[in-house]
Amino acid sequence: MAKPMNSDECPDCGATLERITLYARGLENPLSGAADDALLHYTDANTQRSRFLSMFNKIGTVRSTMCSSCRRIFLHGVPDED
Repeated sequence: MAKPMNSDECPDCGATLERITLYARGLENPLSGAADDALLHYTDANTQRSRFLSMFNKIGTVRSTMCSSCRRIFLHGVPDED
């Protein structure tokens, strides 16, 4: 049976989780990082892209934390408020 986990504690080593920001460098501009301000979002696995803009319907944002000891990265889904 898995032990209960504090949301601020790494399940692997027990160290403190720290908030981090994930970002991507755009290939079109690797020096300035054109995609630096992009946020990670998520949607339902069965969602189809819209016909007009070919985009997914966003239902939440991804929050990230990293263990201060073993450096494992965790992703947490944060649903949008209606």
